[in-house]
Amino acid sequence: MIPDYESRPLSQEKRERIQSADSFFDLLKLTETIELDLNYGLWPFRDFIIGEKYIIGIIATSNMRAYAWHRESGRFLGELAPYGKGPGEALSANSAVFIDDSTALLFDMVLSRASLFYLSPDGFSFEDTIDTAVWSSSTIHYAWKNEGRIYLFNQSGGTIDTYRIIILDKALHPIKKCLPRKHNSFAMFEVFVISGDKIFMSGELYHKSMKQIKRDSWKVEGGGKILVSDCDGNLIGRIDLPFEDLILNMIPDRENETFFMDVFGQGKIIVDGNGRILKKLDDRLDTDRFPWLKTSLRTTIPRGELIYVDRGKEDKLILRIFEYDV
Repeated sequence: MIPDYESRPLSQEKRERIQSADSFFDLLKLTETIELDLNYGLWPFRDFIIGEKYIIGIIATSNMRAYAWHRESGRFLGELAPYGKGPGEALSANSAVFIDDSTALLFDMVLSRASLFYLSPDGFSFEDTIDTAVWSSSTIHYAWKNEGRIYLFNQSGGTIDTYRIIILDKALHPIKKCLPRKHNSFAMFEVFVISGDKIFMSGELYHKSMKQIKRDSWKVEGGGKILVSDCDGNLIGRIDLPFEDLILNMIPDRENETFFMDVFGQGKIIVDGNGRILKKLDDRLDTDRFPWLKTSLRTTIPRGELIYVDRGKEDKLILRIFEYDV
């Protein structure tokens, strides 16, 4: 039995600020604006991986592609892993992570492998291929780097021996495979986010088949909670929620006292560390207040922040990065 999460008490000042918010933008803080050279064939973006020196963008197409930029100059470096099955190629480049400031690991969800690339201000070079089966028998959905470790979020279609999170050391050796599945059925839409020394995960969601999920209007079983672990993958608590809808994104505040959630069918919701709903926010995009929203789309991979990608300026992409700040 997983104990209840020991939530920090919420100050009255924070509670009042949340209650007084009209729009979710009232609780977001713009932390960075990045301008990149634009190739107009690239759109829309599923994910941006922002490293110290380089940036990788993943295009949300049927065969996902990955592209790289030099962060300081915004210079477009080209496509990582062109379409194909050969060394340095990919059929569907769904995610990436920076191992260090100039080395990226790019994941191919179709070929079940990862490719290593070395980046420079003038371009990049393919270095090696890694068979991801040594880490997992199923898809690496997305990856994080935290305190020198690589965290792989593992999303599968129902084999009982798969894992939700795989932790690698700096040399890409598995430290731990944690939180094994308990249900031999179709699983999807889990979210995890690292905040400080904790990992927050939406509850394991599962169903019998994709057809049934679609027929039931994307309803799944097993939701209604957030699981909390330390960064070694040891479960330390759970937060029960008053709803079981899909959590599409989740961002803790800096003190891990409250959570900004994007919930399927319900919009933007703020909950506290005990699972109580503090505020349901207006989900409307205020284009009068933020005219750049007319030409922007938000990335869909949860990374503890919100990234809006704007291509309204000629020959440029503008990334606006927001954190949940109360």
